[in-house]
Amino acid sequence: MSRPTKANIVINMEDVDKDDEMGIDATEAKTSRKKRSVVWKEFEIITNNGDMKARSTLVGKDKGPKQSLLSFDVTEGDEMLSIFKYDKGKVREELVKMFDVHEYPFRMVEHEFFTKFCRSLNPKYEPIKRQTLKLDCMKMYISEKESLKLALASINKISLISDLWTSNQSIGYMCLTGHFLDSEWKLQKRILNFCPLEPPHTGHAIADSISECLIDWGIEDKISTITLDNASSNDLAVRVLKENFEAKEKLHFGGKIFHVRCCAHILNLMVQDGLTMSAMILPCLESP
Repeated sequence: MSRPTKANIVINMEDVDKDDEMGIDATEAKTSRKKRSVVWKEFEIITNNGDMKARSTLVGKDKGPKQSLLSFDVTEGDEMLSIFKYDKGKVREELVKMFDVHEYPFRMVEHEFFTKFCRSLNPKYEPIKRQTLKLDCMKMYISEKESLKLALASINKISLISDLWTSNQSIGYMCLTGHFLDSEWKLQKRILNFCPLEPPHTGHAIADSISECLIDWGIEDKISTITLDNASSNDLAVRVLKENFEAKEKLHFGGKIFHVRCCAHILNLMVQDGLTMSAMILPCLESP
């Protein structure tokens, strides 16, 4: 038997207590007839202008759980049945991660069939504009940066790796990566900066860009080593950074291992020299 709704919560007792078949007077029935139905447990008798009426006791109370969707969550290979609840904020967060990781263009979020696909997964999906997606990406970047700052605050020493290259649009870029051990002694690495570097790429320009990044992250006093390739501008950048750390007495290990030269770059130079020599020797071996 269904429960009474808010639209029908008051019942006139005269309509309920009429018993024409038994020929009982209405006034007598009001006082003598017993209410055997279980629904009366959810009603109370009230008097309004001399009329007795029944009022639902469920008004303003929790009527129990509503209908929910069930979903299967897979955790460590095990399937668990759980109640599904559409979370608009979670959908936006996962959307940002998808576009960031796969480097999709922002305009894709406005494509007609992308919206249709998302709504086929859940009709409650609300499409957003690419400007909104861009703002969401920046919010996530700021949030993740603050989380990493808190993690780096508890780190004692950090090793840096930096590299420069020029894109096909002739724009110079510098990437700075930090390597450190976490509280569980697991090696971690994080990209601390990826920025354009205005020409000329002199040693002082490289050193200034690295110093600004370290100050921004609050780790300028925690650098133990820095790895760069063997370009002459990098050698000058290392000398400038080393002098700055020595002036603040923050140079670890006496600066003996501060500059670590890139082994991969050294190996590449050796191979290139070997190929150059072989190109000179091979014609001699082929001649009669």
